[in-house]
Amino acid sequence: MPQNSADLFRILTVRDCAELLGISAQAVYRAIQRGDLRTIRLGRSVRIRQSDLSAFLSAETEVAA
Repeated sequence: MPQNSADLFRILTVRDCAELLGISAQAVYRAIQRGDLRTIRLGRSVRIRQSDLSAFLSAETEVAA
């Protein structure tokens, strides 16, 4: 994932994250419910910072290694 300053502040939907990771939106929601993936709540909408998605992926890589 790109790490320039604009991408660090990019806000993604659950569907965006699912498409980027090649998983279902439900799998993203499960990661959120477990507390593994940080979110921003805007009313009833759920959004994920690009930087939080990157942190989630780094943590998952460390656990798997």
